[in-house]
Amino acid sequence: TSKREHQRRHTQNSRAKLNSKFDELLALIQPLYNVDRRHTPHRSEVLDYAIHAYNDLTERKIFLETEIALSSEKSLNTYLKSFVESNMDITSVLEFYVSMICAKKQWRYGEVWRPNGSSGLLTLTGSAIHRTVMGDELERVRRFLAESRSLEIRPPEDLIGRVFVTQRTEWMNDLEDAEVFVRAQSAKNASLKSVFALPICDRNNNILAVTTFFSQELREYDSTTVSLSSELAESVVHAFDEILASKQSQAPT
Repeated sequence: TSKREHQRRHTQNSRAKLNSKFDELLALIQPLYNVDRRHTPHRSEVLDYAIHAYNDLTERKIFLETEIALSSEKSLNTYLKSFVESNMDITSVLEFYVSMICAKKQWRYGEVWRPNGSSGLLTLTGSAIHRTVMGDELERVRRFLAESRSLEIRPPEDLIGRVFVTQRTEWMNDLEDAEVFVRAQSAKNASLKSVFALPICDRNNNILAVTTFFSQELREYDSTTVSLSSELAESVVHAFDEILASKQSQAPT
């Protein structure tokens, strides 16, 4: 009996603490989302608000970090070197670059395509989804991502292959022609309408990857976006090469 009483008290105390934490959470959220104080939200609603708040804060953090990084060449170099030093893998570095462009220029989804060994086939090795992509949109983008991972593209086939061969930027607002864009049906299912593809080259002009950025609305060609993306890509690759060379020179022979 004493054991049952102890368990009952423990359960009551745990519930009381949980209720108190939900009340604290609700008090923090109410001013942010104008929650009706006359109506007490269900716990699932409170958690939904909290998730939205977390995503909002994360998105703002990424946006502010990107703005600060791009505010000057010195800030950008410091920011890039800090990331590259802890991520000495070119795919991770390019994925980081894609996430920065998505945050800065409001692309919903970005990709990194790289050659797969000696085969020369291009495969999807990295991706980034904008933090504001949620709910049904997120599910559609994730399906598009999963379908894309199964592809192997032989240059100069498809948008990816063409950009890899020509090393020229392409901007498309028509993703419905499967002969030009092999993922036409998948893009339609994900409601993707525009894509911007950019080649990534090293300092010797050898191509390393093709990055792509997708939007769910038609976006007209924007030279500012192309210039910023190209310049930032060059800075990212330069920072990677510089730190890699430094580490190799310090390695014992």
